[in-house]
Amino acid sequence: MRSLIASTLLPPDRSPTDQRFVDRAVALLCGAAGLVLLLVALLIGLRDAPSQSLVPASVAAAVVIARALLALAVLAVAAMLLRMAERFFIGRDGGARD
Repeated sequence: MRSLIASTLLPPDRSPTDQRFVDRAVALLCGAAGLVLLLVALLIGLRDAPSQSLVPASVAAAVVIARALLALAVLAVAAMLLRMAERFFIGRDGGARD
């Protein structure tokens, strides 16, 4: 059982340069996804209210509130992704270079 677990782990002798490359790649991915979600949140949040005259005012208000809450949720996910990108880009050691 131990040999099976050991065969799935990464080798311990990875160089710091390889780890920095992986961290920067993850930071780029998180940053790009965060910016895309930021744009999606803006598109959802800035949509206008339904303009159909057949819809009661209470339903239109509920639709606007639901869109606003959805936009806030997407914005929160985007902010977390951007924060993760920052942490991966700077590194675990606070930005100290070798």
